[in-house]
Amino acid sequence: FFFAALGAAADVRRVAAAGSALILFIVIQLLVHLACTLAVGTWLRMPRRHLLLASNANVGGPTTAAAFASARRWPSLVRVGVFMGTMGYMLGTPVGVAVYNIFVNK
Repeated sequence: FFFAALGAAADVRRVAAAGSALILFIVIQLLVHLACTLAVGTWLRMPRRHLLLASNANVGGPTTAAAFASARRWPSLVRVGVFMGTMGYMLGTPVGVAVYNIFVNK
């Protein structure tokens, strides 16, 4: 109910204008990420399914990586996806905080 009450006061035209630009930015970011992952992985001769799972774990975290591996019928990669997603959280959080501190504390 709380979020519905907040959203009810929003100007739909302004939200759509701001949201479409944000969605376009996110789509471009994800496509560049996938292209770079596939390019480097192909150059290193890594299996395509490993690259797709790594990309999914990076973007969506461990839960979506496990669901992706399971849905694609790659049971041997479910635990790998959970591990990669968890490692991404473990390494990405301090790196993100450090980058934030570099830019904010200038």
